[in-house]
Amino acid sequence: RHSLMDAVKRMIRYCSPSDMTARLDWASLTMHLPLFHRSGRDYNELADNGMIMKALLKAISPMLGPLGRVMPALAYAGFHYEKDELGKALKEAQKPAGELEGEIGSELHFCRYMHLAGIYLALDNAAKVKETLTLAEDFIRQHDCQYLTPNLEAFKTRAALQDGEQEAARAWLSNY
Repeated sequence: RHSLMDAVKRMIRYCSPSDMTARLDWASLTMHLPLFHRSGRDYNELADNGMIMKALLKAISPMLGPLGRVMPALAYAGFHYEKDELGKALKEAQKPAGELEGEIGSELHFCRYMHLAGIYLALDNAAKVKETLTLAEDFIRQHDCQYLTPNLEAFKTRAALQDGEQEAARAWLSNY
């Protein structure tokens, strides 16, 4: 297994910006999973080392465009979430809002919604969880991203279980 920095060095050496754009147009960055830093690549090397992240961003941002600003924010949101630094996680997850519209693929929009919903769930803010999940559902419907629905339903079940809804467990088990 290669480190993230080795992968970045190979990418910089062998990929042109146009190649990178073409690859990102079809690639699944998150493997359709809700948390960016726990998706197709292990980003934990970046969790506690700001110098690596700065060097990485300097090297690849020109090739990634808006993704070079969105991806780090989502990764850091996840790192802070896992450390129970919910205020910092929320701040990072809210950062890319202006960057998202029309600039990145559907998965990162979904990923951001799931980060926000998870943080609001941990903060016990049921109104914001409901609002965020509604936004995610609307996004999936409006952008024809039904392939993301199973992960959304899994999150909704998790939230219901955390709230003590036993019927949610029965419904989940009967469907899956």
